[in-house]
Amino acid sequence: MITHNLKEEIASVDWSSFTGPPTYDAESVPSALYSLIELDDSSKAEEVGNGLMNALGNNHAGVYYPVLLKALDFIIAIANRTNSKACKICALAVINDFYYFEPDVEGYGACTAEELKKAVLEKLAPYSDESIEF
Repeated sequence: MITHNLKEEIASVDWSSFTGPPTYDAESVPSALYSLIELDDSSKAEEVGNGLMNALGNNHAGVYYPVLLKALDFIIAIANRTNSKACKICALAVINDFYYFEPDVEGYGACTAEELKKAVLEKLAPYSDESIEF
């Protein structure tokens, strides 16, 4: 089952290997991704989306942490594989929001903010509202 496989893959990631600012909590990442996978009620989409954005960054500050680079692989997979309309819309909305956020690499030495932003934008570009043709 796709959901089960994604959950196993998420569980196998060492989320603590992604350091960041003091507000980054590696333990919140898997549960936020699981909540997205399990979302089937659109009335809970805002709560799930906000929880996910705050696990991977700071929604109010408009920033994302280095962990987003790995988490995006799962969010994109969820958006592309789910049968739940609420889940798909939530995942795509989160992806689009992150497209406009800025990186916060405080406490992370593996790359610069510019390098992180370039890598994130490459993954997000096909999913941004700027890519939609009318």
